[in-house]
Amino acid sequence: IASTGIEGCTETPGRLLHMDSLGIVGLKPGQVRYMEAPDYLSPTHLYRVAFERGARIVYGDRSHYFLSGTASIDAEGNIVHPGDVARQTARTLENMNALMERNGGSLSDLKQAVVYLRDWADRETVSRRLMESPLAAVPHLLLKAPVCRPGWLVEIDGIAVNGAGDGAFAPL
Repeated sequence: IASTGIEGCTETPGRLLHMDSLGIVGLKPGQVRYMEAPDYLSPTHLYRVAFERGARIVYGDRSHYFLSGTASIDAEGNIVHPGDVARQTARTLENMNALMERNGGSLSDLKQAVVYLRDWADRETVSRRLMESPLAAVPHLLLKAPVCRPGWLVEIDGIAVNGAGDGAFAPL
């Protein structure tokens, strides 16, 4: 339901990033909520992919958020700031923030993030942008990766947790 973990490599080839899947037994109807921010970024089906922008799992005492790989796009699915990795990074963070805010959270709720770069030479520029954002306080990893669309220079996915629960459900 959420897409995270495209293949990538780090500056140190011996380091590995492993992607797992998550299955949760016993969820009730309404506990899984798909994340959208249609005023900021388009639905994914506009460019023929079948995953959600993100998924929020709501418990009685908290919510877990799984943000799919997010990039610099607008509400119509157009690439924003083509060729400018610094501005694409900023727009990607805006899109992620919009997804979180419209679903009871904020970027400060992120617990981890993975940043995928089309061109490894952009890592210093992107790192500087991240250090000026809420991701400065979040463990994150930069990878060189085949970012999904050719015009995207950066893509970020993440996992967040906060206390925005719903008493209709059991606590975790």
